[in-house]
Amino acid sequence: MYKQFAIAGKHPIYDPEEFQELCADAGAPTIFPTILAAMTDSRHSKERIQANKKRTVGIIYKLCYGLSQVCNWLETDHSLF
Repeated sequence: MYKQFAIAGKHPIYDPEEFQELCADAGAPTIFPTILAAMTDSRHSKERIQANKKRTVGIIYKLCYGLSQVCNWLETDHSLF
């Protein structure tokens, strides 16, 4: 992700299907489905599953940039609580 966004200067990907491909290309093919499965149930509607896919993208971005000194959302959240 660092190569894609910071070095190449491309915009972040927010489309869940495209983002899942990016994760697989980055060497983490199971992270997206694992996080999605943790918050999705077979009884959920299609709209809810699509919303959970978007949430999964957000969670993975937060995990990736959690060590960044420039934009550390985890540290900011921790200091608020």
